[in-house]
Amino acid sequence: MTVDIYNITILFASFSAFNIGLLHLIQSVKRKKLNLLSISVVLLAICLFSFFYETSGLLKQYPAFLWVQVPLWYIIGPLIYFHARQKLKWQDVFHFLPALYYLIIIFPIFQISNSEKLSYYFGIYDPANYQPDFRQYLYLLSISLYAFWGYYCIRKRFSLYSMYASNGAQKNRNNKTTWILLGLGILSGSSFLFSLIMDYSLNYFVQFDYISLSLLALSIIFLQTYFTYSGIDLNYSEYLKQENPNGSQNGKPDASLILLMERLDHLMKEEKLFRKQDLKINEVADALNISMHELSAGINQYHQNNFFDYINRLRVEELKVSLLNPANDHLTLFAIANASGFNSSSSFYRVFKKYTQLTPKQFIDQNKIENKLSSPLNP
Repeated sequence: MTVDIYNITILFASFSAFNIGLLHLIQSVKRKKLNLLSISVVLLAICLFSFFYETSGLLKQYPAFLWVQVPLWYIIGPLIYFHARQKLKWQDVFHFLPALYYLIIIFPIFQISNSEKLSYYFGIYDPANYQPDFRQYLYLLSISLYAFWGYYCIRKRFSLYSMYASNGAQKNRNNKTTWILLGLGILSGSSFLFSLIMDYSLNYFVQFDYISLSLLALSIIFLQTYFTYSGIDLNYSEYLKQENPNGSQNGKPDASLILLMERLDHLMKEEKLFRKQDLKINEVADALNISMHELSAGINQYHQNNFFDYINRLRVEELKVSLLNPANDHLTLFAIANASGFNSSSSFYRVFKKYTQLTPKQFIDQNKIENKLSSPLNP
C-alpha cells in the first residue's frame, strides 16, 4: 500500500466527512427530519475513499470495487440543491438521470473478472496511452452547478429566511449559509477547470487531483460542521417553531407571518387565483415558492382557518361586488358565482350564507333597500 501526504489528506477528509455526515443524519432521523445535506456528505466520503482505494494500492488487492462510486458522484449535487430548496416534486427524479447514465456506461465493468478489471484500468491510465477526457471530471461541474443553484434558491427566498429569525445573530447565520454554498460552488467549479487544464496539458491526473478533491472534501466538511454546531437548518419553517411556536408575540402576529400573508394577499389580488374552480394549495405554494406545509400553517395561524376557508372568503368578497354590479344584471346568480370560482350552486349558496348570514337574493335586496334609503332623492 502506498501512503503519502495526498493519500493521507484524502483518507482523513473521507473519514471526517463520513463521521460528521452520519452523526448528523442519525440526529435528523431521531428528530424525524430528512437531512439531504448529511446524506450528500456521507456519499462524498464514500467517493473520496474510492480515490484512496485506487491510488494507495488497495485496488490491486480488491479490484471488485472498481468505479462503484462513479454514479454516486452525480447524486451529491442534486441532494445539496434539494436540501437548500426544502421541497421535492416527482419531476426531481430527472436530476438523477446523469447518475443512471454513468451506471449504464460502467455496468459492463462490473461483469468482467477481477484480472480483466485491473488490465482495463491500468491500460486506460498508462501514461504512454493516456488520452484526456473531460467526462471524468464532470462530477465536479455537477456539484458546482447544483451548489450555485442552491445558493440562488436561498437568495431568492432570503427575505423570508431572515424574517423568520427574530434576532440579529440568527439572521447573520442565515446569511452565512448562502455564502457557504456560494463558496462550495466556486471551489468545485475551480477544481473542474483546474482538472481540465492539467489533464489537457498531458499531466497524469493522479498527480494533481488530490489537492482539488481534498479542498472540496474539507469545504463540505466545514459546511456540515457549521450546520451542526451553529444550529443552522435550511428548513426555515423550523425557525418559526423554535423561536415562536405559536406564530405570535404577546398576542400579535409574528413579523415573518405578516410578511408571508402580505405576499399571499398580493398574489391573490394581482393574479386572482381564487377564481380558479379547482385551485389546490400546492399551486399557490408553488407560486409563492414555499412548501404546502408552510402555507397551510401560516393561514391557520394568521386567519384562524384553513386554506379552503381563506379562498372561499375571497370568492365571496368578489362575489358581493359582482352581484351589485349593474353590468351583471343579465346574468344568472350561478353564472356570476361561477366566474368568482364556485363550481356548484349548492356550494355557492352554502358558502355565501356562511360569510354573510344572507342568501344571495337577500343580500341583493338588502343592498337595494339601503341604497334607496341613502339616496339624496329619497323623500
